[in-house]
Amino acid sequence: MGRMGKRAGVVVGVAVVLSTVLGVAGASTAAACTQADYSVGVFASRLPQVKPGEKGSAVLALQLGLRQRGYGLVGTGNYQRNTEAAVRDFQRKSGINPSGIVGPKTWNALLADTYTASDIGVRHRPQVLPGSRDKRAVDQLRTYLLVISPYQGASGVEDWYGPRLQGMVRDFQRRAGIKASGIVGPRTWAALGRAVAVTGAFSC
Repeated sequence: MGRMGKRAGVVVGVAVVLSTVLGVAGASTAAACTQADYSVGVFASRLPQVKPGEKGSAVLALQLGLRQRGYGLVGTGNYQRNTEAAVRDFQRKSGINPSGIVGPKTWNALLADTYTASDIGVRHRPQVLPGSRDKRAVDQLRTYLLVISPYQGASGVEDWYGPRLQGMVRDFQRRAGIKASGIVGPRTWAALGRAVAVTGAFSC
């Protein structure tokens, strides 16, 4: 199976999991993503411009999106030379001025084969504290982590917000430029949502 075929399988699988996590009883993949969805163009226009030397969640999302498209980026949250080289190469191949600056045109090209459901998880994003045994919240958190490298092992850890899941969240927070407290609040949810959206993992 090719890369795009594998990606499509992940997308469908995640959408089905989301239907369960978000309480969409008996919903199909299409039904889970309806009126509140943004088109790629709208979503791309709301992403910030990213330039070499910058850090944070937008850079991390960019790196993860490029990684999903075959570039060997780890996702550090730091826009350094290897990220710039990947961006310039992607821009050249997409017919965009290879400036290394990521604006709406580059975001659009990066998201060209996705249809981003912008509000997935937005309506119910509870704060998750270390030690929480709120299964709904922990399952929702796990769903986000599962599609972000290198957290695919999240499916095999505790069914509560224990040390291993906390370790993954703290690592993500560090890479996204957020205080690595392990507390999953609005900033962490927003960074997780942006990361998975740019990779196309929550597509419809």
